[in-house]
Amino acid sequence: MEMKLFSSTSEAADRGQNEPTAALIAVAFMVAGLMLFAGYHYDVVNQGSERTADRPALNMVYDHSTESGQFHTDSPLVSVLEPQHLPRGQNIYVKVLWRDDSGELTTLDQAYFDEDGEYQAQHPNLGFPSNAQNASRPIAVQRPDGETHGGRLHVTVWE
Repeated sequence: MEMKLFSSTSEAADRGQNEPTAALIAVAFMVAGLMLFAGYHYDVVNQGSERTADRPALNMVYDHSTESGQFHTDSPLVSVLEPQHLPRGQNIYVKVLWRDDSGELTTLDQAYFDEDGEYQAQHPNLGFPSNAQNASRPIAVQRPDGETHGGRLHVTVWE
């Protein structure tokens, strides 16, 4: 008498096998999912690795041109920004805008510094090069009479 080890009446060759097409489709979906994840991860990692000079320059200018977070109109940019306060090897244009009594943003102060951080009375070009980087942030502007208005500190940086 021969004994069967299987509880069903199906043959041993039929058990434990799947449809090959379904298995191939499952593997294809798994590979596609991994590729999508790798592509997304690559974009995220590379996005943060680009080094720009605009944000550090903005922070440096803000730190040295404001007192207690306020820009004072009686302290022009030229008198408070020195070469060591600016990024080396970069041209930088700094502008302070403020909201006047009518609510319009107007230029309060501006200055151009060359690659050595030296103040230049005139900007050498009429425009900025295409590789110029811009950054800005809100600031408080205190007038000589003590009244404070909202304003904006803007920097443009290029090589």
